[in-house]
Amino acid sequence: SYDPDTSDCSHFEDAGVMCLELEPECNNTDIRLVGGNDYTEGRVEVCVDGVWGTVCDDLWGVDDAAVACKKLGLEYTGAVAYGSAYFGVGSGPIVLDNVGCTGNE
Repeated sequence: SYDPDTSDCSHFEDAGVMCLELEPECNNTDIRLVGGNDYTEGRVEVCVDGVWGTVCDDLWGVDDAAVACKKLGLEYTGAVAYGSAYFGVGSGPIVLDNVGCTGNE
């Protein structure tokens, strides 16, 4: 409690806090896009064993991009595939490589 008669506080001593954002929980095979300008683009990350990880761009192409968009509930016709960490490098483990989707998944 604060008692103005006995306290030596002033507004120059106001307390503050900075909290860290919690990492969203994930279930196996969840997918998300990170580092884009909005929810329709970004680095592809997949949940494996409860941990978000990245996808290596080896063999990554339009069919893979279309499947990712479809899994996210986004329009997948005309999806564009990017590689070479176009949306920035990830920090978690690399969980998939040589994905090779056919587009029918």
